[in-house]
Amino acid sequence: MITVKEYPANRKHFVRLKEFCKEILGICEETGVIPIAYGSLAFFGYTRDKNVIIHDIDLLVPESSLGKIRKLLQKRKIKYSYRASWHGIKVFKNSLVIELDAAGFWQKGIPKSFKYFNFSGLTVRTLNIGSLKKIYKRAARISHERPEKSREKFEILEKLKP
Repeated sequence: MITVKEYPANRKHFVRLKEFCKEILGICEETGVIPIAYGSLAFFGYTRDKNVIIHDIDLLVPESSLGKIRKLLQKRKIKYSYRASWHGIKVFKNSLVIELDAAGFWQKGIPKSFKYFNFSGLTVRTLNIGSLKKIYKRAARISHERPEKSREKFEILEKLKP
C-alpha cells in the first residue's frame, strides 16, 4: 500500500470529497464492484504535486455494473446523472462529484494490474502508472474537455519511473 500524506491545493474540498467517495465506494461494494481510481486522484498519488487541484474523483467500473449502481443511488435518493453516451454516472452531493466511468470505454476492460493507495483514510485501488499514462494519452487525443491538461499530465507521468 502506498500512503499519501500530502494534500492537493484544494485541501478543504478534497477532505469533503474523500468522505463522499467512501460513501460511493460502499454502494459499489454492495453491488459486488471494487472501483479503480484514475484521473487527477491517481495523478496526485503518483506525483505528490501539491499544486494539483482535485475537483472530482474518477473511478473505473465495469459498464455492466452501472445499472445496479444506479438502482442503489435511486433507492438512497442520491442525486446523479447518467447518459449512455458518457459511458458512466456522475454522482453529486452539493459541490462534490464522483464519476463512475465504464472501464471498457477508457481502456480495454478492467485492468489486472493496479496499486493500493491510502489518501489519509481513503483507501482505493488505483490504476498502475502505465495504464494511467495510456488513459491521459488517449484523453489528450479525444477529450472535448481540456485536452491540453491531459497532454500536460501525460508528459509529467512520462518522466516518472514506472
